[in-house]
Amino acid sequence: MLGLLLIVVAGAAFIMAITPSVGSAWSLARKEATAHHAPFPGPPVSHRFSAALIATEDHRFGSEPGVDPIAIGRVLFAGITGGGDQGGATLYQQVAKVLYTPNQGGVPTEIKQIALAIKLKYSYTDPQVLRMYAAIVYFGHGFYGLQAASCGYFGRQPNHLSWPQAAVLAGLVQAP
Repeated sequence: MLGLLLIVVAGAAFIMAITPSVGSAWSLARKEATAHHAPFPGPPVSHRFSAALIATEDHRFGSEPGVDPIAIGRVLFAGITGGGDQGGATLYQQVAKVLYTPNQGGVPTEIKQIALAIKLKYSYTDPQVLRMYAAIVYFGHGFYGLQAASCGYFGRQPNHLSWPQAAVLAGLVQAP
């Protein structure tokens, strides 16, 4: 059992070592936002939107180490038993996906996203991660970033969203 644990730890250390640094995440987010004509970093993420987003997408945001071990276990169990897609990507993993592994898939990519998510968690503050996320995700109907989505759907700035409007926007972000 100890040997297996050592192999897992060594494998995790190797994966962390070969994945890129996330020191460039802020500049990559700026490039991503700029490519979609979204302001970056954009306004601070409003409390209502961040609360709705966390409740919808990642209710353990801030307390997890960049990945949600409970969600990973649920996803693995569903894969073994033939269950459907359970979701399980944290906001950190979603930022990693958009910035570092766009249009990529498969188990190696998911492992890379996990390593990058852990690095993001310990390299940026939670408000910084939320701000990157809000600036780069797609909200549908051609709206990239919270600013464009808030103005486009509701005709108001993100800090003036009502609770229902914030919840609708948080729910619009599908599989970033």
